Amino acid sequence: MAAGKIKTIVLFGAGNLASGLAPVLIRKGYRILQVCNRSEAKGRALARKVKAEYLSDPRKVTGEADLYLLAVSDDAIPGLAAKIGKKQGIAVHFSGTRKGDVLGRISASWGVVYPVQTFPAGRPAGFRGVPFCLEAKEAGTAKLLAEFAGKISGNVIPVTYVQRKTIHLAAVFANNFPNFMAAIARELLLEKGLPAEILHPLIKKTLAGLREEDPFRNQTGPAMRGDRAVLEEHLAMLKRHPSFEKIYRVLTENIIQFKKRDGKLQGTA
Repeated sequence: MAAGKIKTIVLFGAGNLASGLAPVLIRKGYRILQVCNRSEAKGRALARKVKAEYLSDPRKVTGEADLYLLAVSDDAIPGLAAKIGKKQGIAVHFSGTRKGDVLGRISASWGVVYPVQTFPAGRPAGFRGVPFCLEAKEAGTAKLLAEFAGKISGNVIPVTYVQRKTIHLAAVFANNFPNFMAAIARELLLEKGLPAEILHPLIKKTLAGLREEDPFRNQTGPAMRGDRAVLEEHLAMLKRHPSFEKIYRVLTENIIQFKKRDGKLQGTA
């Protein structure tokens, strides 16, 4: 694109990220020209919300936008990029794992803006303060995208592709896995007629401790104590759930190895 500020946008996708991001873009003074989405109902609804044109065919999007935002799933990015065709504006995706150069099919000016945040359905998408990891092909593009991302979050971090992938991997451990652990805990309680809410104070305290520099310093439980009797009893209780038993065993062994690494625990579970 020609030198200057980003003003106009074409948004691809109408899922959780796109739906949360679009109203923020409007409030920040950007104009969304078109919303392109396979699902007509969701695409039209989002387009109507931001007073944009709806399109289902990416091959028909305008070539006049300053920015083309691909807020779609990782797997959909390459195919979508191939269909959009060459544009003069900057092409951007939000993936933590996809390479940026796949956007070269759209524009010589491309970048990646990876938000280190989760966007579950049905919950407000907050962006202020969220780390936006920025990677761009050219310095000029990086400058424009840093200004763009800065307006949205105020927290822009330049990264390489390897760094971005590492952050994404770490985010899976920090968010996706603990969320699933909480889901397992809920199932174990409910099947015994116990309320899941009984764990809420514990979860709240755990989350507070995760903000410390070294969360492992807060690690407690039978694995840390080397309490073999309790560990065996827990494993016996999980016999009805072989997959949960396997998870418990793997996590227990890794907690013990973490502590062994620091020379603090002798013996095994």
